Amino acid sequence: MYGMLQASSDTEPYWYGMGEDGKSVVKQLGAKDALVTGIEGLAAREYVAGCSAEGYICLADAGALWVVTEAGSQKVLSWQEQGYYWDTLYGLAPGPAGATYLLGQLDEEKILISLCFTKEKPVTKKQEVVIALTTQNTALQDVVADFNRKSSKYCVKIMLPEGAENHTLSDDMFVKQTQFREKIQMELSAGRGPDILGDDVLVDAESLAVNGYLERLNRQEFQNGQQLEAVFESGMIGDICYGIPYDFTLDFAAYRAQDVEGVTGWSMQDLMERVRKSDAKALEKGLGGKEIVVNYALTDVTNTEYIDWENGVSHLTEGPFLEVLAFAKEYAGDGVKAQLSEQEYFAVSYSKIPMYALTEMKNLYDKLEGDVKVLGYPHTQEMGIYVNARVFYVNSQSAQKKGAVEFLKYLLSEQAQTKYATHDFLKDVSNSGGFFTGTPAYFPVNKAAMETLIRQEQKKDKQNGYMANDGTFVYLIPPYTEEQLEGFRSMIENAKPKSRNISKIQGMVYEELEPYFRGSISAEEAAEKLDNRCQLFLDERGN
Repeated sequence: MYGMLQASSDTEPYWYGMGEDGKSVVKQLGAKDALVTGIEGLAAREYVAGCSAEGYICLADAGALWVVTEAGSQKVLSWQEQGYYWDTLYGLAPGPAGATYLLGQLDEEKILISLCFTKEKPVTKKQEVVIALTTQNTALQDVVADFNRKSSKYCVKIMLPEGAENHTLSDDMFVKQTQFREKIQMELSAGRGPDILGDDVLVDAESLAVNGYLERLNRQEFQNGQQLEAVFESGMIGDICYGIPYDFTLDFAAYRAQDVEGVTGWSMQDLMERVRKSDAKALEKGLGGKEIVVNYALTDVTNTEYIDWENGVSHLTEGPFLEVLAFAKEYAGDGVKAQLSEQEYFAVSYSKIPMYALTEMKNLYDKLEGDVKVLGYPHTQEMGIYVNARVFYVNSQSAQKKGAVEFLKYLLSEQAQTKYATHDFLKDVSNSGGFFTGTPAYFPVNKAAMETLIRQEQKKDKQNGYMANDGTFVYLIPPYTEEQLEGFRSMIENAKPKSRNISKIQGMVYEELEPYFRGSISAEEAAEKLDNRCQLFLDERGN
């Protein structure tokens, strides 16, 4: 139980809190049934309640305000749309002159706001800009609220699939997301749709761009030297800027320094020779043969040995690729080889779950026992380190293009990127009771915001320890080392955008190579089938 509510001495008292099922509950004192329970979207673990000056029972969390009556609950206000994304709420209560007050903390400042309840629909002079996403992103909501509070002209709203805001996992959420994508596609085809489109709602951004549904953007209008170059390349389709990246993850491979001594960059042939000369029994834990082929051999689109993307010629039936197939089969790390000791694997990579948090640098050094060298995947231009960026596109048919561009410019600013990257996602998870359908913020694209994030992570080290009697500080979790931090900085400076072509052929690669890795057909047979399909793909795309 969090507290008691009573509008006046003439009304019945209620208690409010969280039930045994982890859901919010408001119940009249002594009553058998709850007045309301399990309000959708309300953070059951951290909300405040009070009675308004008008006698309404009100519940509020960081995202919204609800009014509760005998008929049920109604969401009456989105803080985000009003320009508030609260760090903490302290209370809600009636005040003098018929006003209702809410006290909270926003950006480390205490703020007291006055609420007026009316049945009249509020009139806003701001122009509405709508962003479509398939998954809740509370860090983005924080930035949107900040923009809305500061902008006198625009109000940004986020559109999600039904149920995506309710903070809990849903069995049918995947179905709803698919239906949501289909709905957006139909809207675009009819000349409508949201103003800003997240890449997660688009099945094929390249096709939409070619057919004129995505707005061409002036790259120089957004890029001012403060953004990471490789990340910004992710928004390019051909030579044209269509998308604006707002965060990213890293996909790379690392090795024990003693196994790759003297190597600064390598080809697939170099890697295969090193692995064979080592004591390793598998390339990487849990990585099957098909994944080895894609991640280590084919992802480098500048390598013409396997596929010449520029000239549109597939070489997948030739000797170099057949050697890759044999290597991948011999050193696959799935099946029984997934149970080997860590020392029996040659590499650690972030292909299945990309690196999205700085703490993964500590985990990487733990896996390789501190003996780490990040070379990335094989690449003709030294290190194959790739960025996977999340990108926003502007609907070419939007009536609010100027508002969309203004928000995206703000999103790339140091202030917004810092707020975004340092948002406390774990608090969101805790408030939801441990089940959360949202996504955390990944690495910021702004360089200054990245340095702020690194400093914040270093400060957390001091929270994971204590001062011993002799005056020395004892860390419960080892702090970041300069080697780890400089290694991370080096990675993001040397990273490259991943080609869209790889995701387009990945399905056919897996499909045609599966029988070979099962032992059903020979490498030559698998290579020929894959080569035919790949060449057809190259021909159809006009190379």
